[in-house]
Amino acid sequence: MELDPLTALSAIGVAGYVALMADWVASDRFGLSNLQIRGFAPQPVASRQMYAEWPIGLELDGTYNNLGSFLERISKFPRIINVSAIHIKAKNDNSSQTIEASCTATTFVLVEAKPADAKAPGKPGAKTAAKPAAPKA
Repeated sequence: MELDPLTALSAIGVAGYVALMADWVASDRFGLSNLQIRGFAPQPVASRQMYAEWPIGLELDGTYNNLGSFLERISKFPRIINVSAIHIKAKNDNSSQTIEASCTATTFVLVEAKPADAKAPGKPGAKTAAKPAAPKA
């Protein structure tokens, strides 16, 4: 699925967002080429008054510099993506991957305001349009 990152994510819904993020990670849009993805776990959407938070848990293996490059790419992405709950620990094996990292990447979606129910004219409680003032003689 290809979508401009500035497009309203509310139009594609949570399932579409998860598919989009999975596609971006798989196509290396975030610059993960030197990181191995061990986990990609969408988390529950958190609704706020004017926006919704759409988090995804990530588990990554690589080097400290690879992780830094990934975070730098995220910071320059056109959509706001917060990376939080970062946990980094050293790996004890003899591979070229020296760290294990886990974090939560969260993007924010504006919740579009629903139009107020306008009452039909002529019904009790309906608002009437202001009448123009009569001309003065």
